[in-house]
Amino acid sequence: MPFTFAELFAGLGGFRLGLEAVGGSLVWACEKDRDANMAYEANFGDRPYHDVTRCEPSKIPDHDLLCGGFPCQDFATMGPQEGLEGSRGSLFFEIVRVAAAKRPKVLLLENVRGLLTMNEGADVKIVVDELENIGYAVVYGVRNISGALPQFRRRVFFVGFLDGEACKRFRFPSNPMLTPLPTFADVQCDPRDPYLRSYTLAHNAWQRVQKSKASVKYGLRSRILLEGDTADTLIANYRKSVDGVAQFVATDDRFADGKDDLKKPRWLSPIECRRLMGFPETYQLHPHEAASYQLLGNAVVPPLVALLGGAAVAALEKDATKAAALRVTALKAFAALLLAATPADRRRALHAKMIECDLGGPPPLAPDAADPHGEGAASERRGTRPHDRERHRGTLGALLDARSRAPPGLLLGLACAALAAVVFRKGGC
Repeated sequence: MPFTFAELFAGLGGFRLGLEAVGGSLVWACEKDRDANMAYEANFGDRPYHDVTRCEPSKIPDHDLLCGGFPCQDFATMGPQEGLEGSRGSLFFEIVRVAAAKRPKVLLLENVRGLLTMNEGADVKIVVDELENIGYAVVYGVRNISGALPQFRRRVFFVGFLDGEACKRFRFPSNPMLTPLPTFADVQCDPRDPYLRSYTLAHNAWQRVQKSKASVKYGLRSRILLEGDTADTLIANYRKSVDGVAQFVATDDRFADGKDDLKKPRWLSPIECRRLMGFPETYQLHPHEAASYQLLGNAVVPPLVALLGGAAVAALEKDATKAAALRVTALKAFAALLLAATPADRRRALHAKMIECDLGGPPPLAPDAADPHGEGAASERRGTRPHDRERHRGTLGALLDARSRAPPGLLLGLACAALAAVVFRKGGC
């Protein structure tokens, strides 16, 4: 089902990559950060409007879906925790302003899980109330990409509909799970690449890591990434977190044995961070690495956007059979984006993995006592029957066979990124 969308707080364009993969066409984007705009323009060929607080809704083209990951710093556990009253958290109300004026059929918003507990749950209630006050029926739930990418990253997604019946038809997909589960080895750069030596921790930095509160409390092993591990959540200030919770890539096999006399580990490379976030291998990062780390830490995961965005668009379809087909198409786009974010020499192994995802079942409405973060069946709309569910299980390769390729929007988006590669050509793994 073709649709149009506008993107607020566009960042690196994660929403755009995901929604174009399911047939969406961008009509307008907005992003204030100059570094983000530079990368966005290099990869997509157009530059977002510079400031959402100054935009005039009447000048924004009409669109079917409005998306955005509004700034999360005021909701993050390691941030100032000022919530919706903070200078960045309050930018949520710009989404309300634009949505009230443009009346898109669907809203798709993302933020950190800390929003659910900010101010003892008062902030998430305000978010829902504000959207409902302008006519939207809203559902939300937490999703984690760790079953498909080797990063533990829980994020809350809000989905709003002008049509209450569409909201009732909406089905929140479960977290897709690959078998075997992904590990850091799936995204790791070749350890033999001499380019990686530049990321080795300095002696003083390594000493600080070993003496940090996190290392003392949780053990040094918690700060080290081995090939079989899942990475912790990538954060925007990753390169400034020597004394915090940043993880480092082991350069000594003896880390697994708990030895004390070890080689200094290294930082994750920007390329590894890009893969952890599910951005295509063709996506060109900012030429300044400090900017790349920050932008990727703030980004949304494109494959997950494709899955959830496709499910939201499917809810607009009244015909149940067509809606089910659209949800399967969204899962195919999710799988195709995973492949695009995987190094070429590892795509054959990914093709052979099993992928399992429940595409059916009503959505979580709000946390409850049995499931305080809205992640499981306890928060789903009551009345679900077993036959309401649409569980897909099969190899990723079978999902993307010759007769069911990814939507043209995905292929076009990746082609545009490839054409932009000359802008940010840079060596590495």
